[in-house]
Order: sequence, then C-alpha cells, then structure tokens
Amino acid sequence: MNTLCDNVLELLFGYLNAEAQLKYVFYINSRWRAISYKLLKYQGIIVIQNKYPDPYKPAPVSHHVTAVIGDSLIVNGGECSDIDEELEKYYSYTHSRFAKFNLQTWDWVCTGLKIENIPQYMYSDGQSAVKYKNSMIIYSHNHVYKVTEFSCILLSDKGPLRRYHAAVVIDDKMWVYGGTTDNCNKMTFLMYFDLIDLIWHDVGLVKRASIFEVFAFAHNNKMYIYSHEKEILCFNPLDRSLEQIKINFARIYGGVYYNGRFFAVSCNSELGYIDCDNLTWTTLETIPVFRRGYSINIWNNTIIMFGGQNRDKARSAEVSVYPLDGLLRI
Repeated sequence: MNTLCDNVLELLFGYLNAEAQLKYVFYINSRWRAISYKLLKYQGIIVIQNKYPDPYKPAPVSHHVTAVIGDSLIVNGGECSDIDEELEKYYSYTHSRFAKFNLQTWDWVCTGLKIENIPQYMYSDGQSAVKYKNSMIIYSHNHVYKVTEFSCILLSDKGPLRRYHAAVVIDDKMWVYGGTTDNCNKMTFLMYFDLIDLIWHDVGLVKRASIFEVFAFAHNNKMYIYSHEKEILCFNPLDRSLEQIKINFARIYGGVYYNGRFFAVSCNSELGYIDCDNLTWTTLETIPVFRRGYSINIWNNTIIMFGGQNRDKARSAEVSVYPLDGLLRI
C-alpha cells in the first residue's frame, strides 16, 4: 500500500471509523499519520500528534518480557497503567506487537511481528519468556508462542490460565511453577510444556507460592524457584525431588542466568548476582534508581536492563547497560 498515492490512501482510510484508524493506520508511518490526522480532524477528532512516541518504541513499562535474539532485544507486553486513558488505549494496541532494539546500532526498529487474533485478556502483564534454541518462548495466560526475529507462532492454547509465574527450560521442556489466576487465586502446582510434542504435563502440587512475581532459574539441570520468602526451592526433574534451601539476602525481582550466576537487582537498588552453586549474593554496583518489574538480559558480556518502575510506580522506557568486564572481580 505504500506505493499508492495520497489521494487513493485517503479514499481507502475514509472507509475506516476513528477507532480503526487509530488502531491500523495512524501509527504506521509519518505519511499515513498525516493522512489519517486530516480525516480524523474532519470528524471532529483531534489527535495531539507530538504526544505520542515513536510507534516502534515501547511505552514506559514494567512487568514485560524480553529476550536477546541475535543482536536484537525483543520486547513484548507489560504494564503501563500510569499513563492517561488515551495513551493507554494506544499502548493496548501495541501489546500484540513486538518492539525491537538493535544492540549494534542502538536504536528501536520496526519488527513487523504481531500476535494475530490476540485475546483481549492478553493486553496485560504477567507473562513469562524463556530462551530456547535462538527463539523466545512466551507463556501468556494459557497461550504459548514461539518468537524469532522474523516470526511469531502459536504453539498451544491448551495450558492453564496463569500469570506472574516462573518458567525455565531444561532438556526441551519448559517447566512452569507458581503465579496466580486472573482472580488472584494461587497456582501451587508444577507443570511442564514439552517443546517437542507441544503437550502440557502436570507434575502435581509442590508448595504454596507467593502470589506475585515468583521467578526461577535453571542450573545444572535443576530448577531453582524463588518466591520472596527466605528460601529457594530446588526441584530436580529427574527424580522429581524438592529441596528447601534457606537464603540470607535482600529481596530481588527477577533476572537472568549467565555462566553459573543469576544477575538481578535487589530491593536495596543493588545490581549483583546469586552464585548458583552456593546460593549467596554478591553486590556489583548500586544503581541510581530503584527498579522493579524490569527485565535483564546478557549480550556481548554486557548486562542489558530495560524498563521497570520506581517506588512511586513511575515506569521507564530506558535501556541501561552494565559491562561485566568492569563489574566482575574474579
């Protein structure tokens, strides 16, 4: 359609109502936006154009999911409820799309990726994402998607309705634990999704999980589950055994596993890591602003942190970097 002249595009866009124009036309590119703006103005609908950010860039967001695929940081979903109603409507449309940050050129670019026919209840936060064979596996409510730089494929819509859960990949299986339903009922059972046969399997009850933001990491083919209590649960998929391990460090809010360490930010604004062998905490640096609901990835031996919210629940769309070469003291 980009090859069509402005008059033809104006005629085509004129068949769309205001809501459809905002959803499908206004934020595509500057040319389409100018034509749509004129049509909306004729209808008495004034859109303040400079109020909206680059449509390729995500909103200030928290509790989103990210993954590094190749040289790109892929971002999806999250919560941005601190903005006004008009912007909230705009961003709700973008939650089905994927933002892409090029880690070589250091800018946001268009992905062209979108979750087709996305259910309304997935315009929210609480999903999980894991890396699997150079792809990103998203578990959102009861849907599982496989995302690459060029595609988004629905793998299953048969799973239990679950949010704020923890997920890891061990031996071609995505293990999932904790979280809540949409009604905030605790999910206390462990399941796995076989990434080969695409079938869910129930393991059974494990232990009461915290309602909010349980997370996990995989180390030596075991699943370590942290649910904001003074312990970590170690689950062994081979014999289905569960060990409760006491810990003594400040609360943390999720992170990323890398070379035997789990990098995260504590409630004391400390960027550091859990040593996955002895489950002790090491502080690397104090970050200037407390962040919760952020995402952390590792690329080129560098921590890439995106989004999150401060203690006043003001959200961020910043990308922060912390080179490990200058932080780790080995």
